[in-house]
Amino acid sequence: MDEPIPLTIDTSCADTVDATSGTPAAPEDPTELRLRLHRNGYRPIPVLGAHVAMKGAGKRPMMKGWETVCASAAEAEIARWTRAQRNCTNTGLLCGELVGVDIDVLDRDHAHRLTCIATEMLGMSTASRIGRAPKILLALRTDAPFDKVQTSEFHMLDASAEEVLKIEDPSLVASKMRELIESIPEARLSRLHQDIDQLLDAGASRPQILEELNRLLRLGTEFRGGSLTVEELTDACRYLMQRTDGE
Repeated sequence: MDEPIPLTIDTSCADTVDATSGTPAAPEDPTELRLRLHRNGYRPIPVLGAHVAMKGAGKRPMMKGWETVCASAAEAEIARWTRAQRNCTNTGLLCGELVGVDIDVLDRDHAHRLTCIATEMLGMSTASRIGRAPKILLALRTDAPFDKVQTSEFHMLDASAEEVLKIEDPSLVASKMRELIESIPEARLSRLHQDIDQLLDAGASRPQILEELNRLLRLGTEFRGGSLTVEELTDACRYLMQRTDGE
C-alpha cells in the first residue's frame, strides 16, 4: 500500500498578517482541534505550519516515523505534540480507512460538476479541504484501506467539454463522461496515424519513424494525454507498413 497521505487542515492562521509587522500572525494552539478529531475517529498528524520558511511548509510532517506514531497515538501523546512539535501548527489526517477524493481542477464549472458527480456516486462528504479554489478534496471513509488510485491528465476531445457542461442531470453527466472516455483509445490511434502521415509528408523514412515510435514507448513520453502503449505502438507500426508498402 502507498504511504499514508496527510489530509491537511490549516490551523496556523498563515493567511492572516500582522498589520504592524507585515508577517504572519502567531499560530493558534491546535491541541483542542486534534483531540476533537481523535474523539471522532480520525488520526491527527502534526504538520509543519505554513508560517515556517521551509520547503513543504503547510503540508509536511516533521515527526520521525509519523505514519506509525500517529496511527496509534492516544490523547496524552496528541496533547504533547504542541510542545514537542512547536512549528507543526497545521494538522493532517492519516489516510487508510479515511480516503480523499482530490478534484484537482482549476476551472470552476468543471470542478463543480465533478464534485456533483463524486457526491452522486459516493455520497456526501462530511469534511472537505479547499486550498487553491476551486480545487477541492472530499474526505470519505472506507471499510478497508486500498492503494492510491490516480487518473492520468484528461483532456476533453473537440467540443465535448461544452456538451457536458450543458447537461443538468448528474447521472447523465456520468454517462456522457463514460462515453467520452471510451472514445479516447480510437481518437488517440487516429491522431497517431495523423502524426505518422505528417512525418512521411515531411520526408521521414520508415526506419526513422519506427525509431521515433520506439523512443516514445521507451521513454514513456506523454502522447495526447497519456503514455504510448504497446498496443498503440503495434497498431502504429502496422499502419506505417501499410503506408510504406513497396518502398
